[in-house]
Amino acid sequence: MKKKILIVCLMLCALCTAQQNEPRHPKRLIPVIAAATFEAAAGYYDNHETVIGLRHQVAYEGYTWLCGNRPNFGCVERRDILQLGFTVTPSVLGWVFRKSLFSISQSGDPAVLGVMHIRGGDAWRKLLRGSR
Repeated sequence: MKKKILIVCLMLCALCTAQQNEPRHPKRLIPVIAAATFEAAAGYYDNHETVIGLRHQVAYEGYTWLCGNRPNFGCVERRDILQLGFTVTPSVLGWVFRKSLFSISQSGDPAVLGVMHIRGGDAWRKLLRGSR
């Protein structure tokens, strides 16, 4: 818990100490939009494979936050959209408050979630191949 509080404090310090009059250009949002699009596509792949795996009763969902261990597609998709919102919000706020360094540095968070989704979808696909 202390580590999370320290990380949040460091992020707020970085946000407050950046230059005040940076230009706000839409091109600075391109890395954030690209990472969010990648995460959304990877999340759809993972959710699709999850639902197919649950339908064939190969295994249970391991990530049970907000949805339980046998979720439907809508619940899993809503959970992923909420997570995407949590990870994109600091970048968008950095752009709104003209802190481009903070905005660009936080654009990697959705990309990490996307990689996690690809790994999860691949694990479900591997389980499905083994059950057939």
